[in-house]
Amino acid sequence: MQDEKYYLCNLDDIEEGRTRRAIFPDGNAQHTMILVREGESVHGFDNLCPHYNLPLDFNGDDFMHPERNLIRCKNHQALFRMSDGVCIEGPCVGKRLKLVAIEIVDRKVYFSEAL
Repeated sequence: MQDEKYYLCNLDDIEEGRTRRAIFPDGNAQHTMILVREGESVHGFDNLCPHYNLPLDFNGDDFMHPERNLIRCKNHQALFRMSDGVCIEGPCVGKRLKLVAIEIVDRKVYFSEAL
């Protein structure tokens, strides 16, 4: 089966050190993901906390800790590194957010693997 790419947004739509929510298909369903920009790269994570499989946010694009250096789960305040999604504080220390494959082509952000 050929790997399809799904357009998510332009790189410049995500501010440096910020996050953005994106919706992507997974078979017949849809999921939300978190896009995290670090320089010219973007990391993608499934929007589910490994603690209880709840979305990390209540609403909107704000997934960040107030200091803007970690991703925060608004349910139980777990903190995750932006680069790899590993939980470093909270009820799921050592677990990680599920990575989603991201590709940047001509400053456009795509994903090519469903969860």
